[in-house]
Amino acid sequence: MALKINSMRLADQRDIIALCGGGVNITKIITHLGKTPREKVLSHMEKLVDFIQDPKNRDSLKRVFMLSGPVLDSLLKRGWWRIRLNVYLKF
Repeated sequence: MALKINSMRLADQRDIIALCGGGVNITKIITHLGKTPREKVLSHMEKLVDFIQDPKNRDSLKRVFMLSGPVLDSLLKRGWWRIRLNVYLKF
């Protein structure tokens, strides 16, 4: 996941959301991202926020990963905000 946050292409943004459904090792992600310029990581996290907030992208996530609305909402609640908060707090 850290590699995807580091590059933050469109496909990476979608993959990050999908990966939030599994076990997320925040410590390893933060450790890896610590080798990346802080401004870049924070910029990429804001890009991810913008991606999620756009209704078109939410529909795209549902289609690409064949998710229902409630399942997508669950993914977002479980993993994504934890990662964002930890990145902001530790950077």
